[in-house]
Amino acid sequence: MDGWATRTAIHTFVRGDVSNQLHNLLLNEHLQWNPEVFYQFLTSISDPNPEIREWVRSCLRSLMKKRNQCFSDFSEAIIFLNACHSHPRFKVAAKLDNQGVEFALVGRECADNRMEIYSLMFKQMVDDQKRITYARILEQILMPVVTRDVQIEANEAYRNVLRDVFRILGLKEMQFSVFIKNTDEEEELEEPEENADADQVEEENQRKAEKQNKAQRKELWIKFRQEIVRRTLLPVSSSVYRQVKYV
Repeated sequence: MDGWATRTAIHTFVRGDVSNQLHNLLLNEHLQWNPEVFYQFLTSISDPNPEIREWVRSCLRSLMKKRNQCFSDFSEAIIFLNACHSHPRFKVAAKLDNQGVEFALVGRECADNRMEIYSLMFKQMVDDQKRITYARILEQILMPVVTRDVQIEANEAYRNVLRDVFRILGLKEMQFSVFIKNTDEEEELEEPEENADADQVEEENQRKAEKQNKAQRKELWIKFRQEIVRRTLLPVSSSVYRQVKYV
């Protein structure tokens, strides 16, 4: 048992060291980003080893500050993680091997592992990027089903993609930041006292402006969701439902 534990510790250390070295090479541009490297990081987010998961997540957060592929390649990542080969646009992801990792990510039984990856990707996005990603998912993943560029009747992999998409649209991490509650309770704004100094008045004004800004962003997100649902999501969902109803 001690020998097994030692081998496991060494294996973990080596894998973690490789992740760190790869991170440094990418960060300093000694190694060029490519889809295989990016997707290798993504798959490792759900590694069964908690130490590897933490190493990879830390590396990915750092790298995405320089080049946010979590935003730019989100739709293609859905295709890759489901090992789907039938999307008319995302050919690179279809050619890469998603079966080479030591733990499963493909199939309905692994959906929670994929959701964990999607959630972390959303955490690397700002609100405007989330809004664009929302629209891209509808255009790039759902619309090909409506236009019959993808026929899902005999396509289990793409049906898994659709299942992922409808769960993704409800993820807490996909909401605008103003809707994601912080651990600290929001403080009530108070009017500055009559004899308050200039710094206190300025601080209160900044807090009021921030609160107003949050309210405006909430209103923007609500209007955006309502418009998307009314004009796009409902018609698309109805079309998808009709196609999968008897599958």
